[in-house]
Amino acid sequence: MGGNMPGKKKLETYIILADRLADKGEVKKAIAVLEEARKHYNSWNVFEALGRLHIMAKNPKKAYEYFRRGYQLKRIPSLRVWMDASKAYMEGGGISEDEYEELKARYEALNEEKKNLEAEKAELEARIRELEEEVEHLRSQVELEGEEIVYSEERGVIEEGSEERLPSEVAETMEEIGEEGTEAAAEGVEEAVEAGEEAVTAEVSEDLLEELDLGKTCPHCGAFVSEKDKTCPVCGAKLE
Repeated sequence: MGGNMPGKKKLETYIILADRLADKGEVKKAIAVLEEARKHYNSWNVFEALGRLHIMAKNPKKAYEYFRRGYQLKRIPSLRVWMDASKAYMEGGGISEDEYEELKARYEALNEEKKNLEAEKAELEARIRELEEEVEHLRSQVELEGEEIVYSEERGVIEEGSEERLPSEVAETMEEIGEEGTEAAAEGVEEAVEAGEEAVTAEVSEDLLEELDLGKTCPHCGAFVSEKDKTCPVCGAKLE
């Protein structure tokens, strides 16, 4: 089994192989397999498995040493349990098969709990990622809606959805008047402007005519007539 063994999966394969050999009673072969793996991996898994095998081989001193080294790499409860068991084994001079099975059951329960906690942690991390994505999506939606609320000065109109940007007094006035009132007011303004333009035009025309003495307007129809005309060329009325 020389050479470098790649990856965690390969290590687990050797641990499973050692467990199967131990279940068949071939503890020494199982230990040899893991001793070879230990040359390539400085992992708590290897030390924990070797410690259990040395308990089975009734070598508590070596077992304790392997459990201790594994615990130094990763402080997990199961390794602490095995450390205490191997120490008690050394001090008491032996361990029964029932005690070993009890310890093994405790180890497996702790290991299962560890797996469940890791799975729960992975689920929580996935949920956190989902929530972060949702928050980011909501933030981008808020930014987009903010861009839609604009006032176009060039067009002189307010874009749809932009009522929030109007001064409160204007918004209230628009609400009171309503759409019909707003349209009527707009038409009234337009008519006033047109009437004002006509009045200004007429006033300017008369002023210019008087200033330049180019003619006059007919008092009956308002048509432009020459100073020499005695009658209006448009309506035929006599001019003074």
